[in-house]
Amino acid sequence: MPSNDLGRDLSALAEHGERTGHLAPAAAVRARADRRRRGRQVASGALAFLVVAGVGVGIALSRQPKNASLPATPPSVTAAPTTRTTPSRPPSPPPSSRRSSPPPSTPPTSTSTSSKNSSSSSDVFSGRREVLLLPKNSEATVAIDENKRAALSDEFGDSALFVLNKVSGDRYWIRTARLRAGGEAFCLEAAATTGAAVPVTAEACDASQGRQLWRFRKVGESGGKPTYTIRTGTDIYLVQDPDGQLSAGGTGVVAIGIGEGTPDIDTPFLLPDRGKASLPSLD
Repeated sequence: MPSNDLGRDLSALAEHGERTGHLAPAAAVRARADRRRRGRQVASGALAFLVVAGVGVGIALSRQPKNASLPATPPSVTAAPTTRTTPSRPPSPPPSSRRSSPPPSTPPTSTSTSSKNSSSSSDVFSGRREVLLLPKNSEATVAIDENKRAALSDEFGDSALFVLNKVSGDRYWIRTARLRAGGEAFCLEAAATTGAAVPVTAEACDASQGRQLWRFRKVGESGGKPTYTIRTGTDIYLVQDPDGQLSAGGTGVVAIGIGEGTPDIDTPFLLPDRGKASLPSLD
């Protein structure tokens, strides 16, 4: 390319000489040549810049996927705070300085491996239910007669209702539910005996008197209801004697010792529930 520029310059110089009849100084010729050369360099640089820029834009466009669009910004969703509601506890009842009734007691257990007890059979040992002492297969129940003795009666009235209050362990008072003296209930007590049949009477309750402490042992069922034998801490059992065979002139109910070699005279009792007891509280 320099040779071509030189040729053009010489041709232009010759043409100028022909028109004017003289040649321009050498310095002017060189200056004119330098200006032309710089103009061409500037033009070449601008063209090169445009070419490079166009190539860059083409590469960028070729790399961008077709039909690409900016991702839409999803609307922000703010989750509502979860509030847990803790159920409030019912207020505790205020402590009482005195109990209005004896503490609930655990019902006697059966001698069999089965522990099947209905809810009603458990309640009768709570000290809060009135019950009957009904001999199995009997049409009469235990009641207190006018002489304060336990007897068989077919009236099923107030004198036949009792409340079973736990005293200690598996020992219970059999208290009269409706019969009272000075506001106090009576407790069934077996007379002292070495084993012979003796009467059972209603006496003032005394926790130190062992003959007033009765134990209940489940021995079976009658009509789907549990039956129990009733005895004191020794082997003195409460039994029915409707014919007076155990105690001549008796009332139909006696306490008698039953041990080895004794005829099978023990009496299973049903304990039918007759409703809520209304006895005063025990100290």
